[in-house]
Amino acid sequence: MKKQNRIIKFRFWDKRIKNFVIPKAGGDFADIECNEWFKELQKDGLVIMQFTGLKDCHGKEIYEGDIVKSIEEYNSYTSMKSEIYGGQVYEVVWDKAGFELSPSPIVNHLISWNDVEVIGNIFENPELLKEEK
Repeated sequence: MKKQNRIIKFRFWDKRIKNFVIPKAGGDFADIECNEWFKELQKDGLVIMQFTGLKDCHGKEIYEGDIVKSIEEYNSYTSMKSEIYGGQVYEVVWDKAGFELSPSPIVNHLISWNDVEVIGNIFENPELLKEEK
């Protein structure tokens, strides 16, 4: 089996201008000094969000801080119709050892990453999470 390299990407939210930006500072993410570079970015008001390495049901990349909605039509994990669990909204978060959905779904074992759709992010669309509570 051929080993695939994990794609490591980030996006940055600038709190001051309330928009996603690409930092002007250079930096090789494999560089040992990268940690210091990230600390400097955070001092400058940038929130760093990592790519999960996953894509939603439409092929859109899923990042930490994204808001996703479980789709209703089909659950690829269980190969069953999942109307009862569809339409729930979650935030993508990093928790200890991996990316998770928050609030944690009651039926977490029934939800696959292929069964969600990115509908926004916590900075531009925080109301999406509030509507569901």
